[in-house]
Amino acid sequence: MQKVIIQGCSLLGLVIILGVASVSAQLSTQYRAEIPFDFSVRDKNFPAGAYSIGPMSSTSSNAGLMLLNKRTGKTMLLGVIQTSGNGRSENGKMYFTNTDGYYSLSEIITPTFTKKVKWTRTGVHIVKAPKPTVFAVKLTL
Repeated sequence: MQKVIIQGCSLLGLVIILGVASVSAQLSTQYRAEIPFDFSVRDKNFPAGAYSIGPMSSTSSNAGLMLLNKRTGKTMLLGVIQTSGNGRSENGKMYFTNTDGYYSLSEIITPTFTKKVKWTRTGVHIVKAPKPTVFAVKLTL
């Protein structure tokens, strides 16, 4: 009888540990993107290449969103996001606006978080701004 109780408690402990690990993995999902053009985020320039994007922390539903250039290691904090551990393991998208050949990150949409990025270009005065085009880059897990 004592052996059955010990085995039952061990099994329950294992299920709890696996459940916590699953939630942590959902909250710390890092997405990858291959961006084929140079772009800017809030007046910071980034070259074309491989990037990783995701929450900085897996312990909270509110976390900083980090953009990382895989080649150079250059990072940028994009702001605070509220993650939702909904359990879906789907891909997301990064949206860029293209105005006069300049690409700027405008929005990131994934199953676990969404972030709109304010776009500003300082020092430039445009009399009549052309309508920007939107370009989407697929995010993968």
